[in-house]
Amino acid sequence: MATTSSLNITTFKNEGNSNAMTFGSGGSITFNGSFGPNAYAFNCWDDNNSRPTTGLTIGGMGYNKQSNALEVYAGVDAEGNPLWAVFSGTLMSDQDLGNTP
Repeated sequence: MATTSSLNITTFKNEGNSNAMTFGSGGSITFNGSFGPNAYAFNCWDDNNSRPTTGLTIGGMGYNKQSNALEVYAGVDAEGNPLWAVFSGTLMSDQDLGNTP
């Protein structure tokens, strides 16, 4: 039997429980504190078949280029199959984001 779950993430915290990133409406990301990169890079893989299979830790994440989804490793099921929480979105251009005239 398949089940579906939803996870609403608004804040990532560091090990000291301080806010590291806050996710806002429209896909905005605010970097809290002194960390403010011009781009935040996740590990990337081409599709579901090229996700990493070794060295995984629960909470590890990456970007699936085929589905435009952020994927978070959630452990394994009773049969030992990997579980991934998938947060899909819409690929947006600079114009969509209001970054071009």
